[in-house]
Amino acid sequence: MRQKVRDLTILQSELISLLQPPAQQPMAGLEELLAIVRGQLLLAYDQDNYLTLSTDQRNTLQSGIIQALSQQPAGVKKLQLIWQQTTASRYQIQNEPQLVAHFNQLEQANWDLASLRAYAKYIKQRPLTAQQYRKNNSELHRIGSPLYTRLYQAYGRQTTNRVINWQKANLVLNQLEAQLDSHQFLQLRSRQFRIDPAMPPDAPFLTLFAKSVQLAFRQRPLTDQRLHQFRLYLDRQNEQYMRRFWQKNGQTDEQALAQFVANRQQANPQYWLRREPARFHNKYRIGQPMPNDFPNRKRLTPDFHSEWLIDEHGQFISQWSVLKQSADELVISNPDDYQLTDAQCRQLLNGASFNYAHQNDQTHVQLDSWPPKRYDHLLRQETFNAWRSPSKAIYQNKDIEPDGYSVHY
Repeated sequence: MRQKVRDLTILQSELISLLQPPAQQPMAGLEELLAIVRGQLLLAYDQDNYLTLSTDQRNTLQSGIIQALSQQPAGVKKLQLIWQQTTASRYQIQNEPQLVAHFNQLEQANWDLASLRAYAKYIKQRPLTAQQYRKNNSELHRIGSPLYTRLYQAYGRQTTNRVINWQKANLVLNQLEAQLDSHQFLQLRSRQFRIDPAMPPDAPFLTLFAKSVQLAFRQRPLTDQRLHQFRLYLDRQNEQYMRRFWQKNGQTDEQALAQFVANRQQANPQYWLRREPARFHNKYRIGQPMPNDFPNRKRLTPDFHSEWLIDEHGQFISQWSVLKQSADELVISNPDDYQLTDAQCRQLLNGASFNYAHQNDQTHVQLDSWPPKRYDHLLRQETFNAWRSPSKAIYQNKDIEPDGYSVHY
């Protein structure tokens, strides 16, 4: 991708993000700026042979840009019209009204040229009946579904560019309308997009998303509070997935994990969950006697990303065992609404945490271990002040017995 196209693509993505959705009133003039950037982008596409413009189209674009810069509405209309007229050629699809409208809707969700060309190639192999339109549209609104993952993988042409990878990760947050509330808790407000309930904890999307974060914050700490707290929702998805698809009546969460691994081993006998020490997940209250035992155990997917903490009874330890939801399905985040017992504090503080790193190294420290101290929500921050993790000197990892589904990597 040429530098000019890349720069204009970044600007377009940022403007679309600013225009979505209405937690606050968008700044005046953004629509006009988006039209100007898209006009310049079409000229750059033509120059780099992404599409072919006629002489009249080039002239119209150039005059439209000048008029729009002069704050003339007629120029903005020219640019918007020619953007619509070139939809089919940009994405190499048939110039059929329903199909063009479908791609225009996907543009509004901030998918880029590479994503939508990948989608166009995909649907050429599958005629889009009315039923298929509905199916694809539904799947593209489920974060982590196979079709969503196909577009996400193509986004940015798999570049290592830091800014584009930040936008790639931010694409998901914006689609979910992820916003921090007054208690520094990340709320997902979208009624159109959601995390796919059928996404497994070792899904390709999770690997791709984690890679986007790694590249966006390469060799530096994660400083995006929304991205940090989004891990909470990935944890919840992983817990619910196990209970929904693998847990039978009367089984513990750990037995569900074992069933999941047994299924994976049918195709790959070397598939085991990772077993690691859980020192930071056996916190105890300051001022109370030192515990004699540290029963909580940690399990991770082979890629290190998805994680579960398991108590001595084989049940998941999770913030979601404590957090309450309001009638509108948002999380009740005001610490004043909680009077936590010690058992609830342990759930809140010792639970799982999705990892953006793929191994226990400096990247793990910067992306996963460092941010909680600064970017956790207020309820967890206030609770944490009265608790501490056992030191290396006193922590004894007794998680050594075979369990049939995990091994030390």
